[in-house]
Amino acid sequence: MGKNQRLLFVDLHRGLVLLIMIEVHVFNAMLLPQIKSLWWFSNLNFINGLVAPSFLFISGFAFVLAGKKKLEEFRKYKFAFWRQIGRIGLIFLVGYNLHLPYFSLQKMLHKATPEEISSFLNVDILQCIAFGLLVLFILRLVIKKDNVFIWLIFFLGAFSVWISPYFWNTNASHVLPRFLSNFLTRTDGSFFPLVPWLGFMFLGGVTCSYFIKAQDKGTTKIFFRNLSLAGLGFIIAGHLALTEGFFLQVKMPPPNYLFFLLRLGYVFLIFSACWFYENRIGLKENYILDVSRESLIVYWLHLQIIFRKVIEDRSLQDIVHQSLNVAEAVAVTLVLIIAMMFVAKIWHVFKVKFPERARVVTALVVWGCVLIFLVR
Repeated sequence: MGKNQRLLFVDLHRGLVLLIMIEVHVFNAMLLPQIKSLWWFSNLNFINGLVAPSFLFISGFAFVLAGKKKLEEFRKYKFAFWRQIGRIGLIFLVGYNLHLPYFSLQKMLHKATPEEISSFLNVDILQCIAFGLLVLFILRLVIKKDNVFIWLIFFLGAFSVWISPYFWNTNASHVLPRFLSNFLTRTDGSFFPLVPWLGFMFLGGVTCSYFIKAQDKGTTKIFFRNLSLAGLGFIIAGHLALTEGFFLQVKMPPPNYLFFLLRLGYVFLIFSACWFYENRIGLKENYILDVSRESLIVYWLHLQIIFRKVIEDRSLQDIVHQSLNVAEAVAVTLVLIIAMMFVAKIWHVFKVKFPERARVVTALVVWGCVLIFLVR
């Protein structure tokens, strides 16, 4: 199995997750409130709740997979090292950019309310991913033995899940600056504090190490069969233990450990299904894979379209104001998905044909935006 083919099922999973993410944001921002109280919406919410775990899991898996071939370049501080540092920094930057109340440092300093500053400092999925990648990157540079690296990130992933109930409802801002405390607790409004969410990313890296070993041994099919069975076991145990009133129900302060395992089980199944789809049916280049490969721009752009205040200080969310029925929300979702596919395709083709120019364009846009923010 060649290099590109090997990565296709990973791209497929990430691409599907990104498309579902667009539906999540459209439905949450624009759907009529009374529709959200219907019985089926809670089931949709559960499905939507698999987006973040999948995204984190794939990020960890992809880092370990790609890093294995670039390890020597990383440790010799060659181009791959600086490119990885730049990508992590860009993810951090985009994450906080999405929370900016004003695209101006002067307005931030003089007009932003305490609530807007608090919202700006909240940790979202991109900051969580960037921090996790930074930890993985540093550990990969320092630890030379693969087994030690894998056991350490397994321990860190398990520890982040185990410690999470102690942090979730703790006001860490009493002992840490708000900027830092938001990485550990959700009491100030963070959506994705590092605990337990980094558990998904680190376990994605661990899963990748066993995947690589299975490839070397020619037992990839057995690996994914076992991964599917493990996922199914987590799902059954999770649903039984979380069913209200069931005699096996396990109650504990949020986040419930079994809820983590339940989500991880579904991620295992979806991930395995993508691999089986690639190997039994086959995958060719398509728009979903382009969306996956250009995930950062797709993530940033669709949120800008929905939430950025550009028309008379109003966003699309403000204009629509939770007034859409299901058919209308589906239509808006499809329009956005098609638009994001189109943008991803154009940018991906440009990057493949003109890689140097693409890097220059990226640098000009990023630093241009930073400059405008500082002087505006």
